[in-house]
Amino acid sequence: MELKRFLKKAKAVLFMVLFLFTPLFVFASEVIKVGIYQNDPKVFLNENGNPSGIFVDVLNKVAEDNNWKIDYVYGKWVDHIEALKNGEIDALTDVAFSEKRSRKFRFNKIEVIGSWVQLFTHKDSKIKRFSDLNGKRIGVLEGSVQEKYFDKYIKKTLDLEFEIVTFKDYHSSVKALKAKDVGGIFADRFFYFSKLRGGDIVPSPLVFRPEGLFFAFSKSFDAEKVNAFDKSLSEMKNDPDSAYYQSLYKWLGIRSEDKIPPYVYWLSAVILSVLAFFVLFSFFLRIEIKRKNILVEKSKHDFKRSESKYKELVELAADGILLGSPEGVITEANTRMEQILGKPRDEIIGLHISKIFPKETLKRTPLDFESLKKGRVVINERELIHPDGNTITVEMHTKMMPDGTYQSIYRDITDRKKIMETIAKNQKLESIGILAGGIAHDFNNLLSGVFGYIDLAKLSCGDKPKCMKYTEAAMKSLDRARNLTHQLLTFSKGGAPVIKAEKIESLVQEVVKFALSGSKCSSEFIFESDLRRVLIDKNQISQVVENIVINAQQSMPSGGVVKISVNNCDIPEKGHPVLNGGSYIKISIADSGTGIEQKHIDKIFDPFFTTKQKGSGLGLSASYSIVARHSGYIDVDSVLGEGSVFDIYLPATEMDVSENVKIDESEVLHKGEGKVIVMDDEEIIRSVLSKIFSRMNYEVIGCPDGEKAIDVYLKLREKGEKVKFMVFDLTVPGGMGGIEAVEKLREIDKEVPVFVSSGYSEDPAVSDPQEFGFSASIAKPFNLKELSKLLEKHFS
Repeated sequence: MELKRFLKKAKAVLFMVLFLFTPLFVFASEVIKVGIYQNDPKVFLNENGNPSGIFVDVLNKVAEDNNWKIDYVYGKWVDHIEALKNGEIDALTDVAFSEKRSRKFRFNKIEVIGSWVQLFTHKDSKIKRFSDLNGKRIGVLEGSVQEKYFDKYIKKTLDLEFEIVTFKDYHSSVKALKAKDVGGIFADRFFYFSKLRGGDIVPSPLVFRPEGLFFAFSKSFDAEKVNAFDKSLSEMKNDPDSAYYQSLYKWLGIRSEDKIPPYVYWLSAVILSVLAFFVLFSFFLRIEIKRKNILVEKSKHDFKRSESKYKELVELAADGILLGSPEGVITEANTRMEQILGKPRDEIIGLHISKIFPKETLKRTPLDFESLKKGRVVINERELIHPDGNTITVEMHTKMMPDGTYQSIYRDITDRKKIMETIAKNQKLESIGILAGGIAHDFNNLLSGVFGYIDLAKLSCGDKPKCMKYTEAAMKSLDRARNLTHQLLTFSKGGAPVIKAEKIESLVQEVVKFALSGSKCSSEFIFESDLRRVLIDKNQISQVVENIVINAQQSMPSGGVVKISVNNCDIPEKGHPVLNGGSYIKISIADSGTGIEQKHIDKIFDPFFTTKQKGSGLGLSASYSIVARHSGYIDVDSVLGEGSVFDIYLPATEMDVSENVKIDESEVLHKGEGKVIVMDDEEIIRSVLSKIFSRMNYEVIGCPDGEKAIDVYLKLREKGEKVKFMVFDLTVPGGMGGIEAVEKLREIDKEVPVFVSSGYSEDPAVSDPQEFGFSASIAKPFNLKELSKLLEKHFS
């Protein structure tokens, strides 16, 4: 009883003290517009249409403490966020803090309540693990932190593929979940207590993103009022009997444990209030000054921290960054810019921006300060000369800031441009290859007829020397024509090299010595010991080396030395702009000739490009295509008047070297007997082969396509007549070609010899005939000697 009387007196004394010493102000309630939405139990409209929930209880208490009047504005979450940004409302309840939002709104500093995001599903759902989200439609509140968080981070981090479906409010998302239009909805943990949830919706084990929930205020809202809000909230959270804890118990069933008896708080409040009045009154000015100083120091600290983060970000950037004065003088540069320019920072700062570019570059694309002054972002490409002599191409993005200074980002695109040029070159070669392949195929068909008839003419010459002389001369001319079509066929899309493991040393020596024989040039070889073997088509790579050596010899008309070095070469991943990482052999062919003009360097591998008075312009083009098909690459470096170096990269292997098969080179005309079927769509080919095979004592039947050839074969078989062998053309426009015909024939007879003949000498069916069901192959145009050799080898 004594204690109760004491407490009553203490309250009365406290009231009198506060009443007497508090300045008399005319309090006028200030109206604060606060956005609320349906998200019980945190914030919602009850069945009577009145604002309710934890955040409403807290805000009502804060308003009571500060003599505020709260005007609650009900609506949808996404609309409230936009209204808060535009200052149409003063505050919004139940907002998760994020750095991005803090730039748009003010947040109170004291967390109202902690939360996390949880996946809620239908009770029949089988979503139990993160991987179960794959292929599902998952609902989320539009404009919420969760929307971007799950779409941007969770999908990528956990390598998941699920569709994010946005809803303007929880009512819509719950309706969709109950209808099973979505497999689940992401919501904070308080959704568990919501009346919207019902018995059909249950929490899943999937929990994400622990976070605090706050009040968000518009940027125009008075910061002092936000501090007053935090003060009231702090007092409530420190009082276990406060409206705060009563609200938690009311809506969530959470009760705060009483740690200190209530009368202690009252007694302490009386004593502290009396003391505080005198102490605070004496030191009010001092505290106010200290508070201002703290704010200033905090601002300085925040500025320094922001500046430090900015500098760290600039230093870590993968692109070069320059800052400059309005006059164009460089004031700052990052580490990457030092690497691009090849100069230390202290040598870059203070230079005028024009000093870092070659004069030729500035003539082509002058600095456009006028566009910068108009506020435009100027984007262009420029060349820089590195101190090591290399030319670097950079892509520049430059903008002038409001204070007249400029910022510029430099991206090194040298390798990217080289890759794009290589791709364009390959596409050009591929396009012309299709054209060249078609032309060469038709030309080879014509040459085959001419070869055949000249061979027949030679057989008819007998002992007439002049006749033999003329036919031999014609054959030599035709051989040159055949070499030309062979080069054209290098571009053919179907041209695949027959690759084997080979030793490179002897091949290079033989080809170089042969190419330089009879010239004024000599050769010098340097081979690394223990050279790796290479996976190559020996004939095609011989052509590459020969073409480049002949070019070197022609660039030194007065004579000189062609230096050839062969070395093992290991290229790391991304260590070359075109080649994959791995083991290679590098063949370097260097001359001291006239060199190549820089304007021609990018064109030397183009088909039909040549600076010589004589030449087809196909040598280097063919070489480039061959090496590319070997998964290799050709680099060239040249200085006008000093010479050129061609570097050929070829993939190395640990495989054993294949043994060469020796072929009988005799010119004996093959003789045989029996029926032969020749299938070719060209009449001239059928005619000349009929005459040649007749000279060999065979009886020949000609067919224009594969369907007719199989029909003839079946009729002969019905009569009991055997076919000695068959010759099929590979391609028959509009009809059955060799591959389809031999496939059908092998269903009938797996033993009869079938030889494939094609003007596409690099076609896989010609390179590897057994793989396609043929017995052997012969490329058009062929002569009598080559045909005899094929038959002798097969029937010997």
